[in-house]
Amino acid sequence: MPKPNFEIMDEPTQEVIDAVEEGLISSVPKGIDRGKRSKIGVFLRDDEGRIVAGVTGKTWWGWLDIDRLWVHKDLRGEDIGTQLMQKAEEIACERGCHSSLLDTMDFQARDFYEKLGYKVFTELNDFPKGHSRYFLSKKL
Repeated sequence: MPKPNFEIMDEPTQEVIDAVEEGLISSVPKGIDRGKRSKIGVFLRDDEGRIVAGVTGKTWWGWLDIDRLWVHKDLRGEDIGTQLMQKAEEIACERGCHSSLLDTMDFQARDFYEKLGYKVFTELNDFPKGHSRYFLSKKL
């Protein structure tokens, strides 16, 4: 192997991200099913085609891993977030998932996720300083 040459990137390219992910996947011990990672996205568009709400994530190893959920401020309180999450969970179940996980901040949507049946399994304090980041999971 050639001598390592460290490179720092403020905005890693997709090529670099894919190389690291492929390296991780290839290091999974024999006997453990590497599983299939599949992206998931459910979106809501307005009459002009703009995305006004959406949820993104991936399914792998029997889990739905939610990356992001966003609803435009003018549409909040109209059950759209709940519908997006339900659709993502339905797709995950169709893909064979048994559970879901996500994270949120204390100034975001912890209560919302708990109403959907998610439970906090860990908390990081001072992330950012003076706030907490929560990790939640749910059986589907």
